[in-house]
Amino acid sequence: MNMKNIIAIFQNHYQKIILVFCFFISVFIIFTDLHTAPLENWDEAFYGATVKELIQRKDPIVLYFNGSPFLEKPPLQMWLVSLTTKFTGLNEFAIRFPSAVSAIVIIALILFYAYKYYGLIPALVAFCTLVCSDLFIWRARTGNLDALTMLLVLLIFIFISSKNKFRYIILGLLFGLLYLTKLGMMYFPLIIFIAHELIYKHKDFQKNVFEYLKLFCLVLLIPGIWLFLGYREVGIEFINNFLLKSDQGALRLSSQTFRVDYLFYTYYALQRYYLWILFVGLIYALWNIKNNRNFLLICFSTLLIFQLSFIERKNNWYILPSLPFWSLTLAYGISEVLKFFKRKNSVLYIFFGISICLFITVYSYKRWNVNIKPILSSMTSIKEVTSAKIIKNTTSSNTNIVRLDHLYPSTIYYSERHTYISVSDVEMNGGSYVNKQNLIQLVAKDQVQVLVGKSDEVDRVLAMIPGRTYKRVNSTDESIIYLDKVER
Repeated sequence: MNMKNIIAIFQNHYQKIILVFCFFISVFIIFTDLHTAPLENWDEAFYGATVKELIQRKDPIVLYFNGSPFLEKPPLQMWLVSLTTKFTGLNEFAIRFPSAVSAIVIIALILFYAYKYYGLIPALVAFCTLVCSDLFIWRARTGNLDALTMLLVLLIFIFISSKNKFRYIILGLLFGLLYLTKLGMMYFPLIIFIAHELIYKHKDFQKNVFEYLKLFCLVLLIPGIWLFLGYREVGIEFINNFLLKSDQGALRLSSQTFRVDYLFYTYYALQRYYLWILFVGLIYALWNIKNNRNFLLICFSTLLIFQLSFIERKNNWYILPSLPFWSLTLAYGISEVLKFFKRKNSVLYIFFGISICLFITVYSYKRWNVNIKPILSSMTSIKEVTSAKIIKNTTSSNTNIVRLDHLYPSTIYYSERHTYISVSDVEMNGGSYVNKQNLIQLVAKDQVQVLVGKSDEVDRVLAMIPGRTYKRVNSTDESIIYLDKVER
């Protein structure tokens, strides 16, 4: 192939080549050194330890953490991780792989959708808002539930407006899988789907009634089989936790009328400057709401934030499912402004297009240096992991540990020892938690062999058990205490 042919190919397909180049940039960002950093406390090491017990017990229905049934999160993410370990072994890469792949698919879908409906420049804007979002990249590179949740919600959005003849069956499958990923999140897109069908498909209701029945049968059947099997193993507690205590009560209503916290989270997640373009996109979408895609764009961009503003908890990662739709709304706003300038004045159209490209290039480069690069080299749990590995190498498998702070998931995963948690500001007692009074009793009965935590907290606990002999090993600013057995 000569140079003229190469130039001709580029001229005919340069837009698609640019999109492919953007896709490979996202692959580089998400997969670079994905295996390097140790698992983070909350929630990555938590899920990693759950997967480790799943593999050891060979029971995919009831998950376990630290030796006890884990009835707080559904199992789909852990199933995918355990499947990955069949090829890679259980390690940091395997635990993060499903999240990383989910994020890559999200970016590919956003690029394709924005390019198909809005054009190249809007697609590039959508791309940059995602890959330069520290909130998105952080969750994409960690073994959490959020990236998979985002992907399933995005696929639901796409198939609601799709003309695929199997769309209702596919939607039923997606809703069921979303329940098995983050059960509280299923209701948000389900409400939007019902509203969309009532507004835009009401004339076809009789024709589609059988399709709706198939959809809702799948929604009930997929999690229903898992719930029934879990009930057979654990009992009614399994049903109560996964039907009545959704996501540890994450959706529990607040005593306040309306919380503004999630509006601030939105502002910062949109990197401040993009918020105003989002408003432009929402205004245009509202103006053209007869188009069902615009209705869906508005709902998926705003309804979750509205819902979260009435709940008790405040966590910025709860807004993550909205991120892809903000990117699409930004793209839509840019495309409509470009169309406006193109109709009015070709010079203004070119000037605005160039200005947008320069802005997103400069601003994205700044975001890359300040916000994204530090994520790629993050080692936030290295101290706890170092201590846990020392404990694993110096103790037997039946050793009991007490971790003296909230950073216990990485200790459990890397030490592979049963771990109690005793935290100064928590008087909880039961399960893996012990208060200080019960901790002293456990030590007196030789039921605890190792204490580990920040050095000052370790010293405070040792002062509560005077006369006990021990061996101390310091690891960075942590201390490991090997308690000598009391002769009786």
